[in-house]
Amino acid sequence: MIPLVIALQVAPAQLPPPAMPPTLPPPPPSYALPAQPPVTPAPPPPKPKPKERDVTYFGRLELGFGTRGFGENNQLLDEVGYGGFRLWATLDGGYMFHRHIGVGPWLGMNRRSSQPENGDRSLNEVAYFVGGQIPVLILGERPYALHVTPRLAFTSAQIEIDNNADAEFQHTAMFGGAVSFTSFTYHVSTSIAFMHAPAGPPGELGRDHDYGGLYFTLGGTIDG
Repeated sequence: MIPLVIALQVAPAQLPPPAMPPTLPPPPPSYALPAQPPVTPAPPPPKPKPKERDVTYFGRLELGFGTRGFGENNQLLDEVGYGGFRLWATLDGGYMFHRHIGVGPWLGMNRRSSQPENGDRSLNEVAYFVGGQIPVLILGERPYALHVTPRLAFTSAQIEIDNNADAEFQHTAMFGGAVSFTSFTYHVSTSIAFMHAPAGPPGELGRDHDYGGLYFTLGGTIDG
């Protein structure tokens, strides 16, 4: 009995509590990325405009008006009342063997008719020109081009006071040139030109005469 009582009086040994599992740190907060908008492909770059081709050859017809010539006889006629403008028509062309230089024909004519206020005799004048030219491209391309063109031609011309007998035609050389602004793309052209065609005294008048002058023209073109 005594051993049993002693055994009951002795408390059983305390066992250590079970070890706790290691505490893991909390996971980092997650940040949701915003939804990306759909990617739109960039439009293709615009196609460059094709470059205008160079002009290889051209033709041009122009009409206009101009002043009297600058000879002594022209001045005398103006002083006695025979004034007025000359009407001009020109036809020319060129082959551009180089981008800036070409060669071609030039044809032209002018006409003037005048009558003094206190007179009954009219003056009639006409001139025809056949020659060549050297068009020089100063700047620009086919859409807009500036040319300077020296010219040389043979002239056959007549001036007379209105009567029953026709005056004889005079023949002389003509030289001069033109500055032209041309758009071969739109087929238009304008020129300002100076021509000098000196001749001896006409049959009915006694001073040296000039069948040229300063003139302005406007016209159309073709090219290739």
